[in-house]
Amino acid sequence: MNQTRNLYPLSPSQRTLWFLSQLSPLASVAYHVAQVLIFEGFLDTQALQRAFEKLAIRHEVLRAYFVTDADGEPKMALAERHLGQLTTEDLPPGEDPRLAAARRTAELNSLPFDLAEPPLLRTVLLRAGEPFHCLVLIGHHTILDGWSLALLLKELSVLYRAERRGEKADLPPLAKRFVELVAPDAAEPDAAEPDENFQRALAASQARLDGAPTLLELPLDRPRPLTKSYLGGDVTLRLDRATTEEIRAFARRHRVTFFSPLCAAFSTLLWRLSGQNDLLIGTPAAVRPTTAHEAVIGPLINSLVLRVGVDPREGFGALLPKVQRTLFDALGETEVPFAQLVKALHPERRDDRDPVFQVMFSLLPADTSESFFDDGLHIEPLEWNARSSQFDLTLMVDQGLEGETTLSFNYDSSLFERETIQLLAARTEQILRAGMADP
Repeated sequence: MNQTRNLYPLSPSQRTLWFLSQLSPLASVAYHVAQVLIFEGFLDTQALQRAFEKLAIRHEVLRAYFVTDADGEPKMALAERHLGQLTTEDLPPGEDPRLAAARRTAELNSLPFDLAEPPLLRTVLLRAGEPFHCLVLIGHHTILDGWSLALLLKELSVLYRAERRGEKADLPPLAKRFVELVAPDAAEPDAAEPDENFQRALAASQARLDGAPTLLELPLDRPRPLTKSYLGGDVTLRLDRATTEEIRAFARRHRVTFFSPLCAAFSTLLWRLSGQNDLLIGTPAAVRPTTAHEAVIGPLINSLVLRVGVDPREGFGALLPKVQRTLFDALGETEVPFAQLVKALHPERRDDRDPVFQVMFSLLPADTSESFFDDGLHIEPLEWNARSSQFDLTLMVDQGLEGETTLSFNYDSSLFERETIQLLAARTEQILRAGMADP
């Protein structure tokens, strides 16, 4: 294997993810990032392979792997060339190809990466006859985030079309490399004096979260294990296009974003379950302040902490501006890496729970994959079960291709039965509908 000898510092999020991956294979698997797309129509697999190879040349983080230096510190290294191949597998004949593809995707996702061995992106094409292909992309979070995955698909489609037509891909040159963007933020917290903006943001975070309970006591179906299991499951609830438009109109009337009514419903659910009206909820945020950041594949992300106060004497409408305000406050603190915030807050540290928050709410960007890989291909995402979890409970809101909204409840299966989460998903929808009907 030809590899470069240069070692690069890790970003704060990469550093945290690297340490988590050392805990156990299950902890590492919980931080896989995946996209699975069904293609119906003719797919040129050779052109797709060449497109992947050119994408890995363009975005160096797709060639990244992680080693420790002479002092035992984790560093990122880059392979000189793309080492992965687009693997093709035939699905079992006579079986529903979608069910077979979902099962195989879960199996592929359950295989941990060795972070010291590139590539850290698994690309598999599942086939069931010429009209049906399923593209499985699974990467480790140390090299990908949600933004990166969308960008990867967008540029892969441009490269694929160019390869099919024998043309040069119309992609602008990157202004900066990933390692150049990471370098200013990669220093250890005590390695240099933090700048004034960082100090101000950290102080604001500490003041905003001061006195908040850092443990959320949800009713569980099973005793909590002594250490986190990272095992999980998913329950999906779909809101049709009409309901989605109703939520958007409701948000506009109350002058809040689409995020607020959905997060308010989730917060109300958590209050009713726990009896705690001062809630800390995590939410991921892209840290891409410039166009150079927006154009690069790589994990430029931070975990923010929302503090939501639920007052049972007030209506649903009163909770909306609270959610909006805490979101905007948290977004103003994105330059504070979550690991440094935890250090500053010094919450109780336990092997069986995450520090600061144990539940997460995530609003995913609107799905634009229908615009990818045209040339007569019909494309749709595949629903599958990840079998892993990062937190006790996570609600991911996905804005779909046809104007619908999908609520995906990812849960720790060592704590909850699937039937319990199905009930919680239904209760969340009930809370949302009741809140919109009588705010």
